[in-house]
Amino acid sequence: MSKRALYLGIATLSIVACVPVGKESGAIQSGSPSSPALDVTVFDNAQIYTEDDANPLAEAVVVGDGKFLFVGSSEQALDFAGDSADVRDLEGQFVLPGLVDAHTHPGLIALNGPGEGDDGDVMTMPRDMDRQETLDWLKEYSQSDDLPDIIRLGEWDVEAFFPDGPNRYELDEIFPDRPVLLSDNSGHTRWLNSAAIDMYGVTSETPDVSPGISYFVRDENGEPTGWVKEFALMPYMDSSMISPRDELKANMTTFLDFLSSRGVTTLFDAGNFIWDDEIYAVVSELAHSHRLPLNYEGSYHIWNPNELDAAVSEVRRLRDEYAFGRFTINTVKVHYDGVHEVATAAEVEPYAIPSLGSGGKLFSTERLVKLMVELDAENIDLHLHTVGSDATKSVLDAVELATSELGRPLNIEVTIAHVEYVSPPDIERAADLGVNVDFTPHWFGGSVFGGAGAALLGPERAKQNMVVGQFVDAGANVTLSSDVVSWWEYPRADPFIGIEMAVTRREYTPGDHPFKDPESAKMERDAAIKAYTVNSAKQFGKEDSIGTIQVGKDADFVVLKDDPYQIDISQMDQMRVDSVYLDGELVYSED
Repeated sequence: MSKRALYLGIATLSIVACVPVGKESGAIQSGSPSSPALDVTVFDNAQIYTEDDANPLAEAVVVGDGKFLFVGSSEQALDFAGDSADVRDLEGQFVLPGLVDAHTHPGLIALNGPGEGDDGDVMTMPRDMDRQETLDWLKEYSQSDDLPDIIRLGEWDVEAFFPDGPNRYELDEIFPDRPVLLSDNSGHTRWLNSAAIDMYGVTSETPDVSPGISYFVRDENGEPTGWVKEFALMPYMDSSMISPRDELKANMTTFLDFLSSRGVTTLFDAGNFIWDDEIYAVVSELAHSHRLPLNYEGSYHIWNPNELDAAVSEVRRLRDEYAFGRFTINTVKVHYDGVHEVATAAEVEPYAIPSLGSGGKLFSTERLVKLMVELDAENIDLHLHTVGSDATKSVLDAVELATSELGRPLNIEVTIAHVEYVSPPDIERAADLGVNVDFTPHWFGGSVFGGAGAALLGPERAKQNMVVGQFVDAGANVTLSSDVVSWWEYPRADPFIGIEMAVTRREYTPGDHPFKDPESAKMERDAAIKAYTVNSAKQFGKEDSIGTIQVGKDADFVVLKDDPYQIDISQMDQMRVDSVYLDGELVYSED
């Protein structure tokens, strides 16, 4: 058992040992079945995919005290449970372990969701407009009778404004007085007019958060042009900008209930920037009132290098103040680089437009080694946003250096997320070093962020984008996740959409969508399902308690009306969920 599991107090029940029995495994039960000394429920007459390679299939499980007590044949399960057991006939339906969303943002969903009387952050600007079309549309919009005091819109196509980006003076001609903040289609830059720049007090003397990642693009005189990359505005925001707590709670509940209805029983919150306390107070309230329909793993989010020294103390503080029951906090999330779409992801070679450089990293490899050693001493896991090849290389270098410094492998889980372009040798290296590799499959169709990333990478690198199948073939522990941040996109957090797109590499929505190269990047169906179950359990260091249906593990499972291994893969997004159980308790039912 890992130290992480010991820390969380996970232990198996001291009952009669029962080896899981699968229809194809031929495994023999240890000891004679006998009724356990507690109330139990038998879930019988099912087709159970345990994701336990030793015993992959079963007909029944016995659940008691939140754990799987027996996994095997119907006859043996009923004999084990005894005549007084509650027996539930699943009528031949399919059962999987509870699914895991290994990187998502419930807090940002709650922040961006609807307030009283509105529909949330629904996209307003038409997509795929060129520069002049965008300006023409904004001119027409400016004639509206009910313009808000501060205009916030999205999404403009960042590729249409290459290489220099948008300019505040173009906006000033349309909106001379009202502050305007326009989000691009990558979600990683803003276009501001002069009134918005003045509102934030930004001048030629304003420092950048992180050169190469989060900064104000400037003209030859050092004045901000109005193009703001990544998190440069974050220091000027505060809690007064977020919705009231009751609205946050309502939005959070809507999203978590949606995930639960699609079979998710565990998630990882990959960060809330400056709003940890506001978000985690809501999650804690849901946990204390027994309203969390899933296990919620929080994190302390580092997006500014100035936050590094407080990493351990902040995890402790957040844990002490908010963690309760199904809500745990044991991870530091680092936004280590940016994204290709705006040339902030750290690449080994410069971008295809040389004037845009090669991106940047939040801090040096040497400082990352120090952080890993600090977290290892505290048994705190590390999860890093790494999009570019240089960012991934730096993390793998740091793991090697930290291992050398400690004289042993790291005792924590290190995860690199997104990994959109990676140098081929680092694929094998990630597997050899035991680094978890997390991908977001609803991006695999290539339609979410437009064509800016491919344009800046150039054709050769763009052909090797998000090569998840190559990591699987190399033996890496690959996990899949949704990484949704906005209200309009949260339905794409459905893990069955993720499974479909991991296999097809095509957009799941109706239409004749192109295949996203290369062929070697595709996943097999079973590998994709494992990425949402047993592999993700390892990412959390919780492989002793979740991820597979085995005796002694938490009774988290999803009952499906369709066979996930037989349904046409192009219909996986239509998977029908019958019910979801967490610790053996029903948390969702279609009825």
